[in-house]
Amino acid sequence: MAAFRFRLEPYRRMVNHDKERAQIEFSLKMAKVREAREILDSIRQEFYKATRELETRLEEGMGTVEYRIWAERIDFLRGEQNRLEAVLRERELEAEQAKHKLLEAYVQERLVERLRERAIAEHQKLEARKLQEELDDMCASRKGLTWGLEGEGTS
Repeated sequence: MAAFRFRLEPYRRMVNHDKERAQIEFSLKMAKVREAREILDSIRQEFYKATRELETRLEEGMGTVEYRIWAERIDFLRGEQNRLEAVLRERELEAEQAKHKLLEAYVQERLVERLRERAIAEHQKLEARKLQEELDDMCASRKGLTWGLEGEGTS
């Protein structure tokens, strides 16, 4: 039997490499999304604490200088929160694009695997056909020998 050789093997290796690269890229993008979410959550918590602290101090009474400092701090945190929300949306979009690339790579990998399975099945059919032909030839030659011997013995 001849050894099976998949003609698209170099393409299959390239598709596998692309899939691995897409997996790594998706993982890195998701790590950046998680990082942005964590930072945004901490800024939101800090903003909430600063707002509550300002309300508490206003009830107790505070000077205009202290109020201005707290107001600037809260404005800064609000600006950071808005900026980080934009960064998070951008990173989520990048992660979504990386996810689509990964899904495309999986589709390509599956397609190549199906082609490989078909090629293996075709190879097996061809090998079985060749083997059957050899067996048929052996049977035909054996029958010929047997018939030939029978004919000689009766004459």
